[in-house]
Amino acid sequence: MAGLIEKDIRLMRCNKQAVILLLIIGVVIGLQNEAVILGWLPFAISILLINTVTYDELDKGYGFLMTLPIDAEMYVREKYIFCLTGGTVSWLVAAGLYIILEMRQQMPIDMTSQIPMVLVFLPVTALLIALLIPLQLVSGVEKSRVVISGVCGVMGASVIAFAELVKTNVLSAFSFLNQMNGWILAGIAVVVTVLLILLSYAISVWIMERKEF
Repeated sequence: MAGLIEKDIRLMRCNKQAVILLLIIGVVIGLQNEAVILGWLPFAISILLINTVTYDELDKGYGFLMTLPIDAEMYVREKYIFCLTGGTVSWLVAAGLYIILEMRQQMPIDMTSQIPMVLVFLPVTALLIALLIPLQLVSGVEKSRVVISGVCGVMGASVIAFAELVKTNVLSAFSFLNQMNGWILAGIAVVVTVLLILLSYAISVWIMERKEF
């Protein structure tokens, strides 16, 4: 598995210009609305991470990979580890940029009030990755760009809408959430996210095992 992870890291290094460009765009977007960067940057980086599946499939790459001492399940496991780790790192970068941009607006910054806003995007990023990996595996090279573009459009609109809702305090209508213990809400979010990731993983293994190499 270490070899697969190294392969994907090298692929991402080849896309370092795209990563830098996404960071620049993220900062520009954050100057307009700081909350948007929390969703946009991790989502955009996650697309690049998942795109390594496309590189693997090109020129009968799957056939070559399966001649190595790996199987379909190990390949899928590595993809989830690589993409979820990369998504978490991109979320940390986005959180850092968000705090910096917030500090530019107000000094001192109330960190306690910012924590829920920052944390909510981590499980959302993980769920996006869990959704896109099986879609990428089942759609193949030909359809993957269309599928991912559609998903990105929907997720991008959702991020902007969520940020606007937070900005206008519309979400305060869900006051019943404020009556629940924060740790309980966090625990529910973690359990639901983990269960959906495991379901996505099982589906991806099922898809990969039925591919013809």
